[in-house]
Amino acid sequence: MAKKECEIILEAITRITDDASKERREHVAADLERMSYEPNFIIPVDGFLHMDRNQIISTAQKVFHMPEEEILELGLHYSRDPERIRCDQLKMLSYYYQLLSRLRADEAEAWDEIHELYEDD
Repeated sequence: MAKKECEIILEAITRITDDASKERREHVAADLERMSYEPNFIIPVDGFLHMDRNQIISTAQKVFHMPEEEILELGLHYSRDPERIRCDQLKMLSYYYQLLSRLRADEAEAWDEIHELYEDD
């Protein structure tokens, strides 16, 4: 995977809108934590559910600029290709942040996705 693909994903993350208040972010995070919801990342992202837009963008930029040795060390069980690890981590950040921003906006369809996966029938 080329560095250009990672740049495109990083740019997409910066375009995600999320204007939720701190109170709303914490409320949604608490609801998700009660359901034991935790996004799966290649490289762990501590506190993801509580992060604001700037923190998530900063996390994505850190991954984008992370040295290959560190990427390989953190994603060793996933792949031996540092660019694949980098791009796939950014894709996961983008996907889960889009979903999280929809949840924070109280979009019914986003909550339906979560409920389908995490609630008992």
